[in-house]
Amino acid sequence: TTLPDASQIGVTLVDNAGTTYDGITYNNLLYTLSGTEWTTTNTPMLTDVTGKAVAYYPYSNAVTDVTEIPVTFDAQTDYLYSGWVTGLHNTNPAAEFSMEHALAVVKLVLKIESDYGAEVSIKDVNIQSDMLHTAATLDATTGTLSNLQGAGMTITKTAWNEPLTAEGIELQYLVVPNTTASDITFDITMSNNVRYVTAVTPGTSLEQGKIHTYTLLLTAEKLIVEGVSVNEYTTGDQQEK
Repeated sequence: TTLPDASQIGVTLVDNAGTTYDGITYNNLLYTLSGTEWTTTNTPMLTDVTGKAVAYYPYSNAVTDVTEIPVTFDAQTDYLYSGWVTGLHNTNPAAEFSMEHALAVVKLVLKIESDYGAEVSIKDVNIQSDMLHTAATLDATTGTLSNLQGAGMTITKTAWNEPLTAEGIELQYLVVPNTTASDITFDITMSNNVRYVTAVTPGTSLEQGKIHTYTLLLTAEKLIVEGVSVNEYTTGDQQEK
């Protein structure tokens, strides 16, 4: 993901000993993207002491520990983390952060058979799975999600009223995943009040940094699972600080 202009990230710099860099605290420094340059009002002064840095997106001044960043489903935010960039000192001062996606994406593609008959639209969609969570804590140094909350949540899209076609329409959400595979249930109500419910058993859990696409075909009799696929996010550009 290439971040747009004016994006803000948080950067923490420490030496190999721990919580400060050469005795100075550089914790959750605000960097802002201006054109192609990242700027800050608190530039770390590097010495001959070797250090390491980590970044996360989006910036929050409430973050005091980059290993405990709160993430939520409701925010629908593409949380990013870098992991440690090591070997930093006064003769190697530039940290090149390669940002990774902390969440997964559930993408639903809905199609209708060409001879369905009446013209209908999608009224409501509910997506439920034990793989889905309402919130978690992100460690930006490793990408690990912990303190998972609200397991088994239901994603609800009401009053959608999107006309359904043979080519298909799409609905997708950023989700807080866990590492255990379980069924994912799709509960769909049409504008004619016909309701379809089907459960899909995935081959893997919902993985961070990947788009999980479920393609469903609605017929007059039932809901058919046409396909399940898993694809990587487009990798983000490396940004130099």
